[in-house]
Amino acid sequence: MLNFKTHRLLLKQLKAKCKILFTGFALLVFTTAYPQSKTITGVVKDKKTNKPIANVSVLIKNKTLQTRHYSITNNLGEFSINFTNMLQSDSLYLELISLGYKKTLKLLDWETSFYSFFLEESFIDLDKVEVKTIAPINLKGDTLSYNVDYFARNEDRSIGDVLKRIPGMDVDVSGKISFNGKNILNLYIQGDDLMDGRYGLATKAINKDMIKSIDVLRNFQPIKVLKDKLPTTDVAVNLILKDENSIKLAGQAMLGAGLPSQYDMELNAMIFNKKLKTLNSLKLNNSGIDYQNEFKQFQADNFLNSIDNKRPDLLLSSALTTDPDIPKLYFYQNKSGVINLNSLYNTKDTIQIRTNVQLFADRNTLSFENNINNFTLTDTIQFNQVQQSLRKPFVFNASINLEANKTKSFISNKLSFNANSDNDFSSVLFNNGGFNQQLLINTKEISNNFNWIPRLKGKNVLNIGMNSSYNNMPQILDVFTGLEPTILNGGNNYKAVQQFAETPTFFNHLTSSYLIQGRIRQEYQAGIVNEWQELNSTLQLTQLNGNITQYTGDVGNKLIWGRNKLFFTPKYFYKNDKWQSSVSLPFIWQSITYNQSDYQLNITNRRFFFNPKATIRYDLNAEDYIEADYQFNNNLGNIAGIYRGLILNNYQTLNRNDAALQEKRTSSTGLKYNFQRARILLFVNAGVNYSKVTANTILSSTISNNIQSTVLLPFENDQSKISIDASIKKYLFKLKGNIGFTSVFQRSFFNQFINGQKLSFSNDAILLAALIDAKVGEVFTLKYSANLSLSSSKQNNKVNNTAALENRFSRLNQDINFGYNPTDKLFFNVRGTHMHISQPTQPTINYVFMDASMRYKIKKMDLSLEATNLFNIREYKIFNVSSNQFSVNSFELRNRMLIARAIFNF
Repeated sequence: MLNFKTHRLLLKQLKAKCKILFTGFALLVFTTAYPQSKTITGVVKDKKTNKPIANVSVLIKNKTLQTRHYSITNNLGEFSINFTNMLQSDSLYLELISLGYKKTLKLLDWETSFYSFFLEESFIDLDKVEVKTIAPINLKGDTLSYNVDYFARNEDRSIGDVLKRIPGMDVDVSGKISFNGKNILNLYIQGDDLMDGRYGLATKAINKDMIKSIDVLRNFQPIKVLKDKLPTTDVAVNLILKDENSIKLAGQAMLGAGLPSQYDMELNAMIFNKKLKTLNSLKLNNSGIDYQNEFKQFQADNFLNSIDNKRPDLLLSSALTTDPDIPKLYFYQNKSGVINLNSLYNTKDTIQIRTNVQLFADRNTLSFENNINNFTLTDTIQFNQVQQSLRKPFVFNASINLEANKTKSFISNKLSFNANSDNDFSSVLFNNGGFNQQLLINTKEISNNFNWIPRLKGKNVLNIGMNSSYNNMPQILDVFTGLEPTILNGGNNYKAVQQFAETPTFFNHLTSSYLIQGRIRQEYQAGIVNEWQELNSTLQLTQLNGNITQYTGDVGNKLIWGRNKLFFTPKYFYKNDKWQSSVSLPFIWQSITYNQSDYQLNITNRRFFFNPKATIRYDLNAEDYIEADYQFNNNLGNIAGIYRGLILNNYQTLNRNDAALQEKRTSSTGLKYNFQRARILLFVNAGVNYSKVTANTILSSTISNNIQSTVLLPFENDQSKISIDASIKKYLFKLKGNIGFTSVFQRSFFNQFINGQKLSFSNDAILLAALIDAKVGEVFTLKYSANLSLSSSKQNNKVNNTAALENRFSRLNQDINFGYNPTDKLFFNVRGTHMHISQPTQPTINYVFMDASMRYKIKKMDLSLEATNLFNIREYKIFNVSSNQFSVNSFELRNRMLIARAIFNF
């Protein structure tokens, strides 16, 4: 055991150098846990026949007869249990339970390591048997059910804490859930989709004590009329309530305050029963907590892609960097508030009414420095900027959904309205010149999605769907200085420049399909897609005398776009005991017309496409399978690739196009292997994917001292990518935790014009990740993860005997969480994060972040104290590598924080 002086020395070394963080933790864990472990073994036999008894539950219980450890005898009647003896002064008992034998209870002797038991037969009346112990997991068909009480720990608050520990489950930083490498379709509460895919709040707000089991639904079909008629490979998660008839209001209220000038307030209220489900939340904080993932609609992009709804991208931006890749708590200088209201009501007629409303407002600042080296064949051009931004985002989402999901028919209608805005004001120092700028973005969208699926005679099914939407995103960028007068104002100095852009869009998708049952299921789908868009932009200059003039290099953009598509898609599905396959054969006729009269642009493009897709799967057994897929896709570009007028995307980038409509031909193929043993909680998946894209355009960049101009040029361009991945995860019952390993390799090839020269690049990326999450003894928990990423970008061709461009980058992230729970009510936790970042031409970067927390439970109230960024690191620097560019980004971080919270559960 480490003495007090050793602890003090360890902490001094940790604070002074930070490099021995993980060695210190390892010493602490192993010297306090493993040297005091104890293993007992034994054998269990039938007293009458002297034969070994298999499948006997051997439990170690404390004096209150709570189970602490357990084992099950093998076919020879043998068992082995490893546990800590730190509670040696207490009385522990061995209890043996087996159906058909008398229960045996024996006081554990600390000096004895081997036990022999002889059980007596006991004849019982089965009508009086009551099963009280639930297995940790239960596999029934395509449903894998996890017992929450088994996998939860005392320190867990929400069901989200348990989800992160469920074997085979992954929860990323945004809250998105995946199972054995596959993103889940949705998260349900007792079979109901209360959150409309925005399940981030549910996983944080729902108390673990409300949930009986977490069910993973494989090959999930949510529409009852299609069940056993239209196979899927989707995965969903269903939270099973302990009491689905409860009418009790539950939730939490939280008040928090801290230094420097921190506050955190939260109120969650929920009711869950068969008829009514509600989950409502009100939150406020300025302590670095980001609420946006709580109402992010996961899988929304998949739905939009399925109906071919190509949303326009933003044309303007204010910053030339993204947020740092560290927890947002360290840099998010915010004042945030959110209201999240969700309700679902099931009527007696099985009609479901659901409403979802989110209102989010924020005021946050971000300060960063960005140094970019642009490598050309003859020179290195540097862009250096320092920026301080004040951002005021606002989000409003509202939807109402009516649905009747019956075995004979399905009908639903969802009406949604979204209004978002962002006001970004920033001060910029760019290449030694200072100025201010402001970006205003307002987005409005209204959409309606209707779906009707009646079952016809002969068990055939008709499906009719319609989706209509309108959206617009007007954007205004004001830069209060005279950028590039040679390019924008004929060489004359001027005061300011304003760029306006918008892309109003109306979209309509109408489809009908007919599903025929048989040995080979057949589905015939036909539909129409209509899209009408405009791209409007103007570039105005404020002269030195205050007059506002138009940019004279062109007249801006007033581009009208129309896309009409007719499609007919036969689909075929086959399944037997081992094989299942699907083939989709879309025949598409598409007409695109775009007109920009100011540039004598009046084009109509009519094309016929055939985009086949096939998947075949072989089930090796009930749990393992091999799956292969192939897809070929013809795709035409969008309005953002054909406008001719100049647009100032940001103060550093000018963009226009000089090419016809982009055409892409993409072929992709993949092979996936899925292995799992649910009863022993072992999950393995591996895959390889290859894709190739051939386009008729190529991006050309011209880089000068203060500006980068990009244009899309009409040249043939090939891009390809191959990726290989593998993952293995195992739950260790003795440690009550997970171990896992993941590896990914990616290689991509692409071409780019830089200052008039066509260059070919290859990018390599390797990711290796390892994880262990264990409970060591009764009072210690340990979680350690390591991620190593290696990336390189290399120019493959030499031009004019110049040196080829090449960049390399490596990064190692290590995280360790150490928990100490001396009682069921008191919890201590320390978290350390180490980052090692290197690049051949730059000094190596090392960071160590440390947080600590303490929590105490008092009946229905929790008191906690949390300290963040204990070493008070004020700057975070990161490298970024791409084809011809190397950048160093430095971000200002929050001060060290200390915040106390009181949480009331009701």
